[in-house]
Amino acid sequence: MYKELNSIAIFVAVVEAGGFSKAAEKVGLSNSVISHHVTKLEESLGATLLYRSTRQLTLSDKGQDFYTVASSAIRSIEDATTDIRADGDDPSGQLHIAMPAFVPDPRLQQLIWDFTSQYENVDLKISFSDDPKKLIQDGFDIAFRLGKLESSGIFSRKIVDVQLKLAASPTLLAKRKKISAPIDLTGMDCISLSQLRWSINLTKGNMREEIAVSKKSIVVDNIYAARDAAVAGLGLIPLPEGLCDQEIADGKLIHVLPEWSLSTVPLHAVWNNKARRNSLTRRLLSFLSENY
Repeated sequence: MYKELNSIAIFVAVVEAGGFSKAAEKVGLSNSVISHHVTKLEESLGATLLYRSTRQLTLSDKGQDFYTVASSAIRSIEDATTDIRADGDDPSGQLHIAMPAFVPDPRLQQLIWDFTSQYENVDLKISFSDDPKKLIQDGFDIAFRLGKLESSGIFSRKIVDVQLKLAASPTLLAKRKKISAPIDLTGMDCISLSQLRWSINLTKGNMREEIAVSKKSIVVDNIYAARDAAVAGLGLIPLPEGLCDQEIADGKLIHVLPEWSLSTVPLHAVWNNKARRNSLTRRLLSFLSENY
């Protein structure tokens, strides 16, 4: 197999360049040598990978399958080589990050600032938005996303499970009978984020309770506005604990049913190897893993 690795790399270069001549220019070999490598690879595999014509190259079905696997492997080798060479260097460059419109765990943002302080030659460009960001097309190196991820061929790593607390103002709770069980939440005014659909899923030991949210007093698209609306007594809301602990400590909000736990929301980092620049993405991921 090791004898074929060079031919596999050249085959990938031909496909990505769109022809033998362009691939030859890219890798610094003659057209005949490039063609020889591809032919030998096809003979070794016993399959036609490329259909050749005077105007264009077309991948066969097996060629497409082989290219998908081979290009990914080549990319991983290139990235690993870059990572090793860069390990001893002081990283530099710009890291383009996509963040949710609200950061559910203040520790994440603080660690990103700490990362920037540690590597003075790294510049950050951060976009805060709930619009889905296409990593390559939009020029992002890494994105942080809340909730369950859809399968999309990207790489991902869970950073943290965001713990939520069910919160409401003393004013709102004073209007109701004592809340001692999940069923007592039925019919309460609730605050909802337009980006998220939620129901109240509570656990206590082996007990599970789900309370449907049938009444909403207000819908907003900003978590801080949602928190302020809760403080103003407009409704019940599940909030990331990092965004409501101070209000609870100050008596502006009350942790409702504290003996029951809300389902956590996963926060993932997602990236695509093609977007990695000088291992900055890898370094940020390692930094987060080491310090969270």
